[in-house]
Amino acid sequence: MANCFVPALGGGTAGSAVAARLSETEATVLLLEAGGSAPPESVVPFAWSPLLALGQASVSVASEPEDNAALSSPGRKNIAYFGRVIGGGSTVNGMLFVRGSGYDFDSWKDLGNEGWDYRSVLPYFKKLENYQAERTPSKEKYRGFAGPVSVSQVQRWGKLRSAIKAAAAELGVAFNTVGGKSNIGISWADCVCGQSLANHHRVSGQSLANHHRVSGQSLDNHHQITFDQQKRARGVEYKFKGQTHRVVATKEVVLSAGALFTPQLLMLSGVGPPQMLTEKGIEVVSALPGVGQNLDNHPGFGMQWRVKPGVTISIKDIFNPKTYIEYNLKRSGVLSESMGSMAHNFVNLGGGNPDWPDLDLPWTLAPSLPTLELEKKANTQLTVPHVLRDTLATRVVLMRPRSRGLVSLRSADVADLPLIRNNFFQDPYDLKLMVKGIRETFRVMNTTAMREILLPQPDTSLKACLRYGRDTDGYWECFVRHVVGQDAHHCCTAKMSPPTDPMGVVSPRLLVRGVSGLRVVDASVMPHVVSANTMASTYMVAEKASDMIKQDWGYPVQQLY
Repeated sequence: MANCFVPALGGGTAGSAVAARLSETEATVLLLEAGGSAPPESVVPFAWSPLLALGQASVSVASEPEDNAALSSPGRKNIAYFGRVIGGGSTVNGMLFVRGSGYDFDSWKDLGNEGWDYRSVLPYFKKLENYQAERTPSKEKYRGFAGPVSVSQVQRWGKLRSAIKAAAAELGVAFNTVGGKSNIGISWADCVCGQSLANHHRVSGQSLANHHRVSGQSLDNHHQITFDQQKRARGVEYKFKGQTHRVVATKEVVLSAGALFTPQLLMLSGVGPPQMLTEKGIEVVSALPGVGQNLDNHPGFGMQWRVKPGVTISIKDIFNPKTYIEYNLKRSGVLSESMGSMAHNFVNLGGGNPDWPDLDLPWTLAPSLPTLELEKKANTQLTVPHVLRDTLATRVVLMRPRSRGLVSLRSADVADLPLIRNNFFQDPYDLKLMVKGIRETFRVMNTTAMREILLPQPDTSLKACLRYGRDTDGYWECFVRHVVGQDAHHCCTAKMSPPTDPMGVVSPRLLVRGVSGLRVVDASVMPHVVSANTMASTYMVAEKASDMIKQDWGYPVQQLY
């Protein structure tokens, strides 16, 4: 048995950042991560999929069969891939760095979470960021230039960039170039493509004497938080090389296992819905019905468009030996760009605050390939007509869904993956809004500027939906229900809230209710998903939480505002 100031369970995006920041103090930090070090291919921006998603650095988790979605997915299940590796999702994702709308964070505060409004979190976004662009007064107001995470804009694909910019002008759509409070409009994608590792946070503390890491294949995914009779988190148990080890936390335990595995570990440790815990034979330490509830995410799907040569990435580029030589020698070329979005189009089509987006309609560079997420028949109809052709993908991604899912236990065995119910389109509003997103996508792609880069399109109708006619709302609702998938933007399953919310799990200082000495720091604490990819906001949560921990234990904190 060993003593440790702060044992941290989970070395993902948030856990690695917290461990690095706490290592700036005299505190002894133990970081426990079931995965190993980042594989070599994780530094290559274009290697996001399938090399990383299907490699040893990831674990795939299938949802339970959907009632209203994934109708063309095997078993009507959505599959998501999560990083089981140092750096977590930030090691295996598309490297996109998108903060979200300032109105997301103002909403968090309006729900009773003081200190989480946009004005309060902006300094932490700036603190973590090293923005690779010319410093101007307008940029300095919103961007950081000295943080550990280098952020740059996607720069290649001049023909496509010109077409997108011309289409924005043609439609009178705002072109957002600063990244301020409102992200409405079209903007170039920011990513962490320009650094030697996908994320500097995950390595910044490893060489410090007070930072210890246990990770890799010898560390089993068998972790548990231990409590004393006063319901104080006293430490953690974990298995390493088949032997059980116990670490006593002299101050507190930090849980950063992510939005699916954090609620699982809380429930396995006795913190969660009491009836379910009792049914699984788990002693109840703190009865919190909200643990695992409120699962939020971004439902989305892509549409392929044939384009003229030279507009986007082609299969020939991917298999051209010169592509790999250029990247190895110069760190430039096709492989130096993210396979994710190269431009965003944040829109509000559902009403309410016009500056707060409810959809993202991005352009992505992914070539058309059959996907494991669709059955053979749907692949044949939707993707095969585009295979080996130059294609551009657009996506329709719901930013603020009303439907909510849940995470629960399959059993009391930590080796069993958690049970996930997405419940996509449980609220019909979400489905109708995505159809509006399709209509808006066609409006953009039908501009003169975009038509100049497009070729004639093949018929990619989904036969199962033609009974509703072609290009009717009924057809597109059917289409969405068949092809929608889940982004790996799961959050909100241990949400922060004031004491008046019976479904809250942590306080605005991220301390778990009903016990002491336990704090959650990851995307699960978000009250609702942000209107963007979640990596940047997860970093921000970790930065802010690190200062909270330092403040609570008497360590100096840099004054940010």
